[in-house]
Amino acid sequence: MPTQSEVEYLKTKHQKFSTQKLKWSVFIGLVSNTLTAPMELIKVRSQVIAEGKCTHGWAIHRGNPAIRMVYEIADSGAGLRGLWVGLDSIIARSVYQSAVRTYLWCHIYNYYNFDARRGRSLATSTWSNFLAGFGAGLLANPIDLVYNRQAADALFPKENRRNYTSFFNGLIRANNEGVLLRGALASGLSYGILLGSMSNFYDFVKEYLFFFFGPTEWLRPTALFPTALLGAYLYLPLDNIRTRLHIMTPLPDGRLPYQGIGDAFKKILSYEAKPTNYTTHHVFHSGFASFFVKLYLSLLIGVKISDIAFRENYKEGEFVEMGDFYKQPYLKEIPHSPYNRADVNKNILDLTPTKVFYVDESNTGSFKI
Repeated sequence: MPTQSEVEYLKTKHQKFSTQKLKWSVFIGLVSNTLTAPMELIKVRSQVIAEGKCTHGWAIHRGNPAIRMVYEIADSGAGLRGLWVGLDSIIARSVYQSAVRTYLWCHIYNYYNFDARRGRSLATSTWSNFLAGFGAGLLANPIDLVYNRQAADALFPKENRRNYTSFFNGLIRANNEGVLLRGALASGLSYGILLGSMSNFYDFVKEYLFFFFGPTEWLRPTALFPTALLGAYLYLPLDNIRTRLHIMTPLPDGRLPYQGIGDAFKKILSYEAKPTNYTTHHVFHSGFASFFVKLYLSLLIGVKISDIAFRENYKEGEFVEMGDFYKQPYLKEIPHSPYNRADVNKNILDLTPTKVFYVDESNTGSFKI
């Protein structure tokens, strides 16, 4: 049996909170969110354009196509810099949300997973990721509110624009309105569902691909593709509602268009998702294409940087042949067993034939020309 000090060592190495995990998490967030900021901008504007419309086709194809929106932003006079609207808000969100998410996940997962030697269970992993995402989304809601308003501002008439000059200017003015917590529940739920849904699904796909193809270079990028599809599909409905709650303005009679998540969900289903007009529940997935690209690239960047950051923790490689560590009787003698695949392959390569299968007939008496 391992000693308690050995268990604590593994906990510290893999799941306890540390400044190393914090620094690299923030760095990954900064790099990925800054590089994919144009896709985030297109996603928000796609959601704003689709609001209140009931047109033919699925919502992911409504409004302007993503590529066309990029051209229009660049040709409007803003140039390519126009794709990085609200960059100061993106930087603030990357630092704050990444730090909070890492802190919460390490503490929550370490609380539920008592023995760091064992593999994490489906329930433990999903619940830990959901709570970490929920807490990070809830606390980062004021930053998201400011960014969504910055991203959508150009779509409104000049007299109705908020014209935030910076992130801090928007934060102060939103605080004066008393709306910093507007949409916070939708924000927390959307981020919680995003993280909770992807973690175990990615591990499942990755391990099955590895079982059939081995540790190839394309394995993890391939596993990330369906993972990003699932995460984007489950995340966007609540994110769409959150965007509407963030940017809404009072109606002429002083009432707000939406009174909360339930009210927004009901109105979207009643006025936009109408089968008689050939629209479906996919109205909730406006901006799907651009967000999927952003999510996939962010995950890929995070995987590659994590390899560099924590390579000392995994000198034996990410994929480990269990037979190399658990010496059970006769385990090495079982052909085709996944537990000793590496040893079986090595034995095959090192095999020396016991018979000579090739005979040079030129040295025999029966050789004739």
